[in-house]
Amino acid sequence: MTYRPGDPTRTRQLLAALAQAPDPQLTADWAGQLRGLTATIHATVGAHADDWNHQSATLTYESIYHWRSELDRLLAAAEHHDPALWARARTPGTWLDALLRLRVVLTHVTSKAYWSEHTTIDYGDVEIERYLWGAR
Repeated sequence: MTYRPGDPTRTRQLLAALAQAPDPQLTADWAGQLRGLTATIHATVGAHADDWNHQSATLTYESIYHWRSELDRLLAAAEHHDPALWARARTPGTWLDALLRLRVVLTHVTSKAYWSEHTTIDYGDVEIERYLWGAR
């Protein structure tokens, strides 16, 4: 069976699920900025994720690239600022694990869009299941 990208609603739901904010008790500047970034991602992909009539069918390359770049910067700051937290939170099921997975997805999407010179990406074309779990 050949892999085909999933449906746009499922892609939106998975992207929103991966955009987990850091624990509220973290007060470092990077944590606050991550909360803002995850809120922006939720506002973009999570709003009305189950209602196709109220959704944009695409994301811009610029948005995805910005999110990926900001995740890179803020996650590097978290690792540098608190290596113990980084080691403790970098386990399956944590906010950090979700954000690291989100960064992988965004990296794949931006790379594919860059090389194909796409300025918009259809949610239906994001191979999120493949990026997260591999083609089955």
